[in-house]
Amino acid sequence: MEEWSLELGPPFEPAHIALVVPARCDDGSAAVLKVNFPEPESEQEPDALACWDGAGAVRLLAREDERRALLIERCLPGTAL
Repeated sequence: MEEWSLELGPPFEPAHIALVVPARCDDGSAAVLKVNFPEPESEQEPDALACWDGAGAVRLLAREDERRALLIERCLPGTAL
């Protein structure tokens, strides 16, 4: 939160394999902080999001691999990918 200058809201529920929290960046843009629990299925997620770069998926804004944390673009219902 401090490292990326985020203001966080209450976590999205339910959470089974990650903590997912709505966030507001210091420039006012909406984002999502996602912290994955250690499990093989999410290991490649940051690389995949970086590769897709917003084409058909949310854009990866920042990552912290040691903490398994991702800052991603906020996608609201009805927003076309």
